[in-house]
Amino acid sequence: MKTGYIHRKSMNPCGLRFDSSYHLSDGVAVKRVIASSPYPLMPIEKAADRIFIGGRARRVYVKDREHGIPFLSSSDILQADLEAVKLASKKYTPNVEDMKLQKGWTLITRSGTIGNCAFANAKHAQKLASEHVIRLVPNNILRKGYIYAYLASKQGYSLLTQGTFGAVIQHIEPAYVASLPIPVAPESFQQEVDDLIQESARLREEAADMLSMAKILLKRKANLKDLTPDDYDYY
Repeated sequence: MKTGYIHRKSMNPCGLRFDSSYHLSDGVAVKRVIASSPYPLMPIEKAADRIFIGGRARRVYVKDREHGIPFLSSSDILQADLEAVKLASKKYTPNVEDMKLQKGWTLITRSGTIGNCAFANAKHAQKLASEHVIRLVPNNILRKGYIYAYLASKQGYSLLTQGTFGAVIQHIEPAYVASLPIPVAPESFQQEVDDLIQESARLREEAADMLSMAKILLKRKANLKDLTPDDYDYY
């Protein structure tokens, strides 16, 4: 059992929340640490052009890539191989442009498993993602990789998961992500972090290409055919 004391004034910024799980969470402790940062703080919304969840619609899946667009679930965005995913119908999927991902965005899982982050690379780009993924579109105020690294850190995860609510399905909202504080580190440090994240994204793209080539080589040498969605359903 966790116990602790809080000051009455500490309840004001959180809408007078009285539940102990909130005030004794790691997120609150992390906020105190971040508040003592030697660097100025800003809400993440000021470092983003847009923070949104994309369109909500009934999904119709197809088997042929000619008639479908790769569709990523909240768990798919974290995978190394982004090709073996379902295909959403081009014809029957509304608001396709709002659902498409772009390279350089930070993707955040928002329901079920909350707070996991992915840095969108070229393999994510132009694929669709569900409404269970928050998209953060960075502007030029802070470096893209720096924003992602902050949210993907242990401290960022604690902040993201602190904002969960919902009686049946726990989730977070884009407005909550937008309100989170982020330290404005010196440009040289941001650049260093961004370079590392960009390089890791490039290496993931390279690894995905090598994996695809390995699959092609294996099938050719072993005389294997490509599996269809029907094959997957059978097994």
